[in-house]
Amino acid sequence: AAILWGGDGAYVWGIEEGVARRIPITIVDRMEGQVLVKGAIAEGASIVARGVQKVREGSAVAVATQAAALRLAFVPGVGGP
Repeated sequence: AAILWGGDGAYVWGIEEGVARRIPITIVDRMEGQVLVKGAIAEGASIVARGVQKVREGSAVAVATQAAALRLAFVPGVGGP
């Protein structure tokens, strides 16, 4: 699962220029097999979906294949910052 929980709430690891960045999120809704979140995540941004426990802020992240990257859908009024 891409969503993690820390002392200050839920977050995901975003990928910016090959580097991991922690992005705080709020869970808006849960549906069968899906979670709608709100946070500072740009439309089409990539996030870490596997191996999240090994990622640290600023660590190098490589996407094995483009198909392995999780692309996020933007829901107007909900998914933006």
